[in-house]
Amino acid sequence: LASQTTEEKARQLAALQAEADSKNAEISKWRNEVAKLNWDGEALRREMEEIRSKNGKMLQERELTAEELRAELEKRQRENAELLGQTHELMNRPPVKDEEALAELERLRNENRELRSKTGAALTADDEASYFEAYVSKLNALLAARHAGGGAPKQELYSEYEEALVQLSDEFLKETYLIFMLIYTGEYTDDVLERVRVEEVTEIVLGFAEMATIKIGELIAVPRNNRISNLANAKAQKQQKAESDKRKQEEAAKNAELLATVRKANQRACTQLQPVVALLMRGEGDAAEVKRVERRQELQLLTMTPAEMKAKLSANQWKGLMTSGLRPPEVRALG
Repeated sequence: LASQTTEEKARQLAALQAEADSKNAEISKWRNEVAKLNWDGEALRREMEEIRSKNGKMLQERELTAEELRAELEKRQRENAELLGQTHELMNRPPVKDEEALAELERLRNENRELRSKTGAALTADDEASYFEAYVSKLNALLAARHAGGGAPKQELYSEYEEALVQLSDEFLKETYLIFMLIYTGEYTDDVLERVRVEEVTEIVLGFAEMATIKIGELIAVPRNNRISNLANAKAQKQQKAESDKRKQEEAAKNAELLATVRKANQRACTQLQPVVALLMRGEGDAAEVKRVERRQELQLLTMTPAEMKAKLSANQWKGLMTSGLRPPEVRALG
């Protein structure tokens, strides 16, 4: 017994060591991948700043004068009308409050962005910045849900995050990749965190940065249109599978309900016929029916327990049983 306990402990230790070796190998592999980039923290920050400078400020960081705001509203209304094939007429509108104007401008920007995406029109710098803002909002919502605890965030949040991610332009995607790389390697600055509105690098943020670096690294080489279509195809396949699984579950439920109904009917028939067959087996009742029960071993089963069936019938006798010639209620009773 002592020997067995020692062997069991040895096996457990070997399993733990194998698991540790596997994890260490994975960590080493990832570190080697990072090392291949030949980037230090300063180089990462410089590259991110170059890309950020090219990408420009986020839309919400830009301060517009009243005239610029009015002009921007008119511009977006005109562009949206053209994309929809409508005629836009300039009118002397009464001045609106800044908050209302900004809200309307944001709505028009989003509408314009979606129209351009649907019609295949080239994205503007504002469109690209708007997509980045949308991505940061979804990122913040996802991180907030993780920090709140209570289990994994809802799948809907992940789906919205993935959609916002693939919509990013190539340059914004690369900037996002570098941001997460800086966070993961601990080389981030306050400006880096501010760019994605992350206040503190917690364990949750660090873990997410590791995952995002790997995920976005796989997407960088994929053109934006392909990223969008690939995600759409994956979602369509997932939806089809969900619908197929739902149909199968509904069909299985119907079959189970039908089977339960059949079993109840069979049990009722069996309950009704058992006393009748028992009387006939004792020679009571119509002589023709008595002889019929004597000839049909199948009917005699109705009066036997499972143990009696096993003891009285050989394998060959079981093979010889059939329902041919039996009446419908009798067939149901034997079911």
